[in-house]
Amino acid sequence: MIEIKTISSLDKMIGLDTVYPLKSASIFKGELYHFGVYAKSTYAWATHSLELICTSPIKDAIKIYRVDNSPVFFDNYAEHDDYVDFEGEKYVADVLEEDLSRLVLPPWKYLFFEVEVDGTNLSCGEYKIEFLLKDAKGEEYDTVTFSLEVIDATLPKQEFLVTQWLHPDCIANVHGVDIFSDEFFDLFKEYVSTAVRYGQNMLLTPLFTYPLDTEINHERRTFQLVRVKKTNGAYSFDFSLLQKYIQIAMQCGIQQIEFSHLFTQWGLKGCPKIVAEVDGKEQKIFGWAQNPLDEEYLAFLDVFLDELILFIKERGYEELCWFHISDEATKEYLERYKEAYQFVRRKIGNMRIIDAMSDYALCESGCVDIPSVCIDSVQPFMEHNVKHFVYYACLQYKDYYSNRFMAMPLQRTRIIGMQAYLGGAMGFLHWGLNFYSSGLSFFPIDPYRNTDAGGFFPAGDPFIVYPGKNGVKPSLRLFAFGDGLQDYRALQLLESLKGREFVVSLLKAEGVDGYNVYPRSKEWHLRFREKVNQLVKESI
Repeated sequence: MIEIKTISSLDKMIGLDTVYPLKSASIFKGELYHFGVYAKSTYAWATHSLELICTSPIKDAIKIYRVDNSPVFFDNYAEHDDYVDFEGEKYVADVLEEDLSRLVLPPWKYLFFEVEVDGTNLSCGEYKIEFLLKDAKGEEYDTVTFSLEVIDATLPKQEFLVTQWLHPDCIANVHGVDIFSDEFFDLFKEYVSTAVRYGQNMLLTPLFTYPLDTEINHERRTFQLVRVKKTNGAYSFDFSLLQKYIQIAMQCGIQQIEFSHLFTQWGLKGCPKIVAEVDGKEQKIFGWAQNPLDEEYLAFLDVFLDELILFIKERGYEELCWFHISDEATKEYLERYKEAYQFVRRKIGNMRIIDAMSDYALCESGCVDIPSVCIDSVQPFMEHNVKHFVYYACLQYKDYYSNRFMAMPLQRTRIIGMQAYLGGAMGFLHWGLNFYSSGLSFFPIDPYRNTDAGGFFPAGDPFIVYPGKNGVKPSLRLFAFGDGLQDYRALQLLESLKGREFVVSLLKAEGVDGYNVYPRSKEWHLRFREKVNQLVKESI
C-alpha cells in the first residue's frame, strides 16, 4: 500500500507518528506559504519510481522541494532543556532541493511546497491544490487535496530589521572561486537574494576582513572591499569594489548596510587584518600585532573614516549605513571600548553604531547607539525602553529560548517573530548565514558533511543555507525563520485594525510572554496564526 498526506511546515519527519496532518490554511497577499506532503509505503523494497502530480489553478505559484537529510553529530550541550526533537547523532531533514517530484519508495519520502502570493496576480478566495501519486505506467495509488484561502488583505512591508552575517570567504572556499571575482559576485547575488526572500533586509559588509570568529594570532582568508595604498607615508583609498558590493546587495533587496567591525571581537585586543599596497608592494599593515588604540592605527582610521564618510555622503547613503566597534565587549574592556567608541563617534557624526552588547551596565555607559542583546539578557533593556536588536547564538540552548539548532523543533525557530513583536525589538541579528568554517576559522568545512563548525557549535548554529552547484539551497530552518517574520507582519496587520493593546493582550492570553514563555507546540502555533488571519478577515 502507498498513501500520501499533507502535513504542516513545522514537521521534520522525525517519525511518522509525530506529524501534524494539515488539510487547509489561509494566507495573506504578499506572503509565502509552506506545507509538506509525505508518501508512505508498506512495500519491503523500492519497486516503483513514482511521480507526485500537482494540479491547481495556482500551480504556477507553487515551488516543489525535495527534503534531504543532513548529519547531526553535535546535537546540543549536555544540560539542554527538554524541548528538542532528539538527542545524540542523527541524520535529520533540513536541506531543500528544488523542483524534484519523483519518488522512490519505501518507506517514506517527504516533499515541501512553497506557495507565493504576491498580491498582484491572485485574487482572494479559496484554491484547491490536488496531489496524485502514480507510477510510470500510469497506475494511480493515492490522492489528497489541500485547500488554501487567500484573504483579501496584504501583509505590511517588513520594517523589522534582520541581519544574518554573510561570510564572503566561506562562499569563495566552498565554491572554489576567487574572492570578488565575477564568479564570486554571481554566487553572492544568489546568497543575498535567498536571504532577502526569507526576510533579511540588512547586510554585514566587509570594509576589511572581518575581525570575527578568528583565533588570536590566526588569520582568515583576506576579503576586504576597500583597496588601500600607502605612498611615502600617506594613505589613499579605492572604494569602487565596496560600491559594487553595495549596489548588488541593494539590487537584491537589501535596505540597510552594516559596515564590518573596526576592532577585534571580545575585547578590542587587535586590529582587523588590513592589506595595503605600500610603495608598490602588497603587504599586511594591521592585524593582531598592533594595539588598535595606539597612535598608528588611530591615525589610519582618522584618514580612512573621513574618506569613507565622504563616499557615503556623495552617494546619499547616510540613512542606510551602520557602524560596528567590537562584538560583545565585556566589562573588563569597557574603558577600551569607550575610547574606541568616542574616537569613531567624532569621525562619523550622527551615523548609527550597533554592537552586540548584552550587559546592561555597558549600555548604561552610553557608548553604543543600538545594542544587539542576546534574548536571555534582554529584560533590563526592555524595562528601560532601550531601542535594541535581539540575537541568539550557541549559548541560548536552554530554558526554552528560541534558536535554530537542527535538533530543535522548527516551532522553536519560528516563534522568534511573535516574541520580537511582543518585546518591541527593532531588529534581529544572527552571526551565521553561511559560516562554512571550523570554529575560530582554522579550516573550511563541507556543510553537507559537517554542520557543527568542526565540533565547535551545535549543528545548525553556524549556517542556515547550503551551497548549491551554482548558487544556494534553503533549509527547513530558513523557511521556519522566514515564516516567523511573516507572523510578525501578520500581527502588525492585525494591530493596524484592532490596535497594539488588543494584539499584545491576545498574545499574552495565548501564553506568549517574553522570549522563553510560549506554548511549545506546532499545533498551537499554526492554530494561533490561523486565528490571527481570521480576526483580520473579520475586521476588514
